Amino acid sequence: MWRSSVLVSLLSLVCAFVSFANQLAIAYQFGASESIDAYLIATSVPLLFSGIAGGVFSYSTVPLLVSRRISDPEGYPEFSGAILMAFALLAFALALFTALVSDRIVAVLAPNLILAYRDEAILTMRISLLNFAFSTVTAYLVAVQNAEKRFLIPLFAGVLPYLGMLASVMLFAKTMSIMSLAWGMLVGYLAAIPVLYIGVAGVIRPGFRALRTYTREIKAIFFQMPLVLLSTLCFTVYGPIDSYWASRLGPANVSYLGYSQRLLIALGNLVVLGPVTVLTPYLAEQAARYQKKEFTKTLWTAIRITILLSAPLALILSMLRVPVIEILFQRGTFDATATQGVSSVLPGMLFGMVAMLIVILLLKALHSLGDIAGAAIIGATGSTSYFILSGLFSKYMGLDGIVLAYALTWWFLIGVSLWRFINLDIRFILPADIMKFIVQVVIPLILTGLCVHIGQKTCIRPIVEIGLINLTFRIGALSGSTFIIFMLLAWLLRMPEIRSLLEKICEQSYS
Repeated sequence: MWRSSVLVSLLSLVCAFVSFANQLAIAYQFGASESIDAYLIATSVPLLFSGIAGGVFSYSTVPLLVSRRISDPEGYPEFSGAILMAFALLAFALALFTALVSDRIVAVLAPNLILAYRDEAILTMRISLLNFAFSTVTAYLVAVQNAEKRFLIPLFAGVLPYLGMLASVMLFAKTMSIMSLAWGMLVGYLAAIPVLYIGVAGVIRPGFRALRTYTREIKAIFFQMPLVLLSTLCFTVYGPIDSYWASRLGPANVSYLGYSQRLLIALGNLVVLGPVTVLTPYLAEQAARYQKKEFTKTLWTAIRITILLSAPLALILSMLRVPVIEILFQRGTFDATATQGVSSVLPGMLFGMVAMLIVILLLKALHSLGDIAGAAIIGATGSTSYFILSGLFSKYMGLDGIVLAYALTWWFLIGVSLWRFINLDIRFILPADIMKFIVQVVIPLILTGLCVHIGQKTCIRPIVEIGLINLTFRIGALSGSTFIIFMLLAWLLRMPEIRSLLEKICEQSYS
């Protein structure tokens, strides 16, 4: 399992590179402007739908498919094909209905958006809703691939929509403005579907006959769907909530949050994409076979490794945020004001990101155990608290209030998740273990932060003084060396995950 995780993590570097290249092109062409505000507002609802669909398939459908494959191998292809047909029909119907009321949605989310950008946002939303429908098909095919323990093809296919966006924004941004992003993503999804389907053609037979055969089972799945939707809501509701509250704070605030969120997604994928992708089918199998001891050991190990990788990266990026944003985005229409705006919100969001990655793992585990109600409680709690806290804090603290709400919500959800596991009589974290782990992480973090501070004072200069290439080299050297320092300090404190992680990487390198 961990060998596959390393492979997926390595390939996720390519995905992160493409994602960063896409963000660079967007920043160069549009900067942090009302045009990007309009794009983020327009895509907030379609991305909410896409995120829910992807979460349903990733959290709930993979365990369902794994269990069905074990219990009914002969009927499995028709069963998986029937689910594909049902969700595809539902997605296209929802996209059509939402497109008909897209003008009203934009008016509610951003009443202060000027008329020219509002019309652009409405058209972009309609294209993005078509993207949602096709992304639902791709997300389900990815779930089928993962249920078969195939992880590399889905990652490759997942890059195609972003490649489409990158090509489209470079070729058509001047003539099509922000709509070029939506059209490019649509081309990418259309290319991804055959790539994904070919890999699982032998285990999936879509068709209306299969849909009629498994009508009862599909109704049972849809009956549980409201709870599953609630369980993924905490990951997908941020776009609409940010659009609603940040657009009321003035121009470009939605853009600052949007760029920061995309940096977090890229960084989070680097850390957790491999473990989470590989972890889901294994947790589902261990839960289905009632292997409680193995289940808890696998989950706790994944959580510890995730913290070990995400915490130092979040600290380093927070401390070096201004030069990093300068290197990544400050060119074209993305100016120094935009750099300061994005940099101001990044530390708080990175602090929340560490907790978010842990919540992802915990929700994966709850779905594998079949505790959909518990996952729904967590999802509903997260989305509700973020909306309320964002509105309350932004009234008094502006954009910083939304960032504070983001961080507080994710750390609060860790407590709610652990409470749910205790109710299920799964106590995979003992007080002694967690205190020892906190010491093993906090001490290296403090010393690493001190090293970053010294390095920042001695060798980091503004980009206007030393140039892009020189600053990039210095940031890369400082970031890499301080991350290695953190790992060495953790190893000196006898953290077993460091040794295990290094062994797995070396094993993969020589295999």
